Amino acid sequence: MDFATLEDVFTDPKFGEHLRIQRQRYYQACAFRDFHRDNTAARSVDVFKNDIYHLLIDVYNEAHPSPLARIDAVMKHTGAAPARLDGHALKRQLGFRPIYIVN
Repeated sequence: MDFATLEDVFTDPKFGEHLRIQRQRYYQACAFRDFHRDNTAARSVDVFKNDIYHLLIDVYNEAHPSPLARIDAVMKHTGAAPARLDGHALKRQLGFRPIYIVN
């Protein structure tokens, strides 16, 4: 399906809500990154991003029927496999309790 504008996607009954949710997740991830970039040791966010990358790369590389199916599979795996800060540099520096990425 082709969309001429972003507004066309937002008003689409199948893809509009999906796009809204993904945009929320994106901005939440940016806020997380920026907060920890400014409040922890220089490489802590990079190490955490690397941990997340390795959590998800196998699902991303699997065969999927469409790009949207790939995104959905990765996000579903993200919710099913908690990304924890136990023992992580971010936890040690800020005294965090375990966090989980949820959908």
